[in-house]
Amino acid sequence: MWIIPHGPRQFWMLAAFAGIAVGTVAFVYVYGISFIARDWMFLAGARADLANAEVVRRNLNGAEQRIAALAPEVAATRASFADPQDPLPFIEAVELLGRRLGVKVELTLASAAAADPADAYRVAVSGPFPQVAAFLRMLGSFPFLITTGDVELKRTGAITEMSDPSRDSVRLSVAMKFVLP
Repeated sequence: MWIIPHGPRQFWMLAAFAGIAVGTVAFVYVYGISFIARDWMFLAGARADLANAEVVRRNLNGAEQRIAALAPEVAATRASFADPQDPLPFIEAVELLGRRLGVKVELTLASAAAADPADAYRVAVSGPFPQVAAFLRMLGSFPFLITTGDVELKRTGAITEMSDPSRDSVRLSVAMKFVLP
C-alpha cells in the first residue's frame, strides 16, 4: 500500500502532502466562513437600513396625514391673501359682490407701471345709496385681507324727496391694497 510510508523520504512526502491538503482545506474553510460572515454582515446592515427606512416611512405617513388634516386650514389661510400675480379671484369677488347688491362696479389698477405687481386697485361703485353703503360695509368682511383708503362718496343724481334717501344715486370711490403674507 502506498499510504504506509516505507522510509523517511516517503514519510516526509506524505506529511507534506497531508499538510498541503489540510492547509488547503483550512484556507478554503476560513475563506468561505469569512465570505459568508461578510455577506451576513452586509445582509444585517441592509436589514437595519430597511428597518430605519420603514420607521422613516411611518413618520412620513404620519406627517402626510397631519398635513392632509390641516389642508382646509391651509387653504383658508392662503385664500385670505390675494395674490398680486393672480388677482382674478379678488376681481371676481368684487364684481360678484356688486352684482349681488345691484350696483355698478368699476375696478382700475392703481399702479401705473406694467412691471408693478397688481396689488392696488381703485374701485368705483355707483348705485342707490343703501346698496352702495352695504357694499362698503361688506368690504370689511371680504374674504381677502385688504386695506382701504381714500374713500370718496358723491351724490350723482338730482336730489329726490327728503323722505326717501334710498332713491338718491351716489358714487363711491375707494382705494384698496392687498395685504401680503
